[in-house]
Amino acid sequence: MAFWERWMGLLRMRQWLHLLPLPIAGYELGESLWSNVLSLGRGVSIAFCILAFGYLLNAVADREMDLDRRKNPLLEIGTAAGQMWLPLSLLLGIALTLAASASSWVLACTMISLVSGCLYSVGPRLKSVPFLGTLMNLTNFVPLLFVGTTWPTPSPRLIALATSFGAMLLQNQLIHEAGDAPEDRRGGLQTTFLRAGVRWTAVLAMACGLAVLTTTVWAAHRLDLSAAIALHAVPYVVIFPGFLWMQGDDPPRMQAARQAQRWCAAASGALLFFGLR
Repeated sequence: MAFWERWMGLLRMRQWLHLLPLPIAGYELGESLWSNVLSLGRGVSIAFCILAFGYLLNAVADREMDLDRRKNPLLEIGTAAGQMWLPLSLLLGIALTLAASASSWVLACTMISLVSGCLYSVGPRLKSVPFLGTLMNLTNFVPLLFVGTTWPTPSPRLIALATSFGAMLLQNQLIHEAGDAPEDRRGGLQTTFLRAGVRWTAVLAMACGLAVLTTTVWAAHRLDLSAAIALHAVPYVVIFPGFLWMQGDDPPRMQAARQAQRWCAAASGALLFFGLR
C-alpha cells in the first residue's frame, strides 16, 4: 500500500484526477455501446498517462522554485529528480502506443498534449512567457477531450464542448496565476497575471466568460435548444472576474476561488455534455 501511495504522491494525482474523465466527452450516441466502451477506456488510459507524465515532468522542472511541499512531492519525499526519467519514459511510451492503436486524430491529439507539456515545463519553458504560457494550457489539456472519440474526426457537438472547456480552463489558469504569484515572483516567472496586473487580468477573465456564453448560445441555436442553457455562463462572466478584480492581490483567496471555479466548470461541463444532444 505504501508503494502505491508513494507513487500517487509523486504523480500528483490529487491535482489532476478531476481532469481524467475528459475523454468521456467523446461518447457518441450514434455508435454502439461496445464501441464507445472500447474507445473511452483507451481514451481514459491515454489521458492518465498524459496527465501523469505532464505533472511529474513539471514537478521535476519546478523542484528548485516551489515553496509548498504539498504542491511538489519531490520536495516532501526527497526523491532525486534523476530517478524520474524511467517512469516518465514509460508513461510517454504507453500513451503513444495506445494512441497509435486508435485513429490518426487521436494520435495527433496525444502528441500535441505531450509536446505541449514538455515545452511548457522544460525547454524552452514557455510557462515563463506571459500570455503564451497561459494560452498553452489549451494545447496541454483540450486535446484530452478528443482522445476517447470513436470517430476519425470530431463532431460539431464535441467542438462546442471543447471551445467552452478551453475558455473555462483559461479563466481558471488566470485565477491560478493570481494565487501562485508569490512563488512565480520568487522563481522569476513572468506570468500573464504578473505582467498584466490585477485589473487587466480580470478583464481577460471576463473575456473568457464571454467566450463560454457565446459558444453556448451558438450551440443552442444550431441544435435548436432553449437559450436558457446559456445561463450556466453567468458566473464566468460576472462572479469570477469580479472576484479577481476585487481580491486579485490576495493569493489565499484566489487559490480558494480557483477551487470554486473548478467545481463550477465541472457542473457546466456536465450540463453541456447532456444538454448539447
